[in-house]
Amino acid sequence: MHGKVEYGFAAVLAAALVFGGFTAVSASAAPGDDLIVQGDALFKQRIDLDKADHAARLYRKAMAVRPNDAEPAWKLARILCWMSEKTHDNKPKRLALATEAMEAAQKAAALAPDRVEPHFFLGLAYIYYGDAKGIFEVAHRWPEAKAEFDRVLELDPGYLGGAAYTLLGRFYYYVPEMIGGSRAKALDYYAKALHYGPRQFGTHIYLAEHYINEGQLDKARALLEQVMTGPPMEGQEPEWEEWKPEAEHYLRKVAEKEAKKKK
Repeated sequence: MHGKVEYGFAAVLAAALVFGGFTAVSASAAPGDDLIVQGDALFKQRIDLDKADHAARLYRKAMAVRPNDAEPAWKLARILCWMSEKTHDNKPKRLALATEAMEAAQKAAALAPDRVEPHFFLGLAYIYYGDAKGIFEVAHRWPEAKAEFDRVLELDPGYLGGAAYTLLGRFYYYVPEMIGGSRAKALDYYAKALHYGPRQFGTHIYLAEHYINEGQLDKARALLEQVMTGPPMEGQEPEWEEWKPEAEHYLRKVAEKEAKKKK
């Protein structure tokens, strides 16, 4: 997205995309449940990074109480990925957050290999870790990230509105064909993401960007207007606040191109 590219290729892949979604808490209380519930409440307010940091502290405590439970581990990875993405101006901190996210997600995936959440956030953590380290690490980590997203598609292709399809599509769209990229595959993945997530608006923006580049302005406008109108899928309200300025940016580009056509 136009405001993210300067932070590296990984940011193009994953910025402001896929942090929504919540898991119901069991009716029977278990040790650490209160910590997870408090962390989840703060996660909903993650646009405030102080509250995001507080949520991370609570999930760490829950991991200490429940070391053999994947839930606090993948939730810690989720909030740390969010924080890493937002920490653009402090590379050492961004790397530390991404490293901890990767380690937490790896632990969660080992504890619950058939749960979708650990694999999704492990793939995302690999992307942010690579971005924090540099372009060569992005290339090194991408096969690991792709393997995790492929596993997500095996377990639950509709998870977070088909977000794994969106991220894989973004990769195939931007990578040159000589090293595995494919515009056709990217567009197929975007279509699948739209099927599973008609209100997961990151996909709309990525696909609208393609339509603008191809001169299909009516299709681009329709997608972008959906973003502006909303509402987003449940749990992605913070992301929607970032998507709307992106949509406005591309709507201006559509209008500029339409004006040039009329001249």
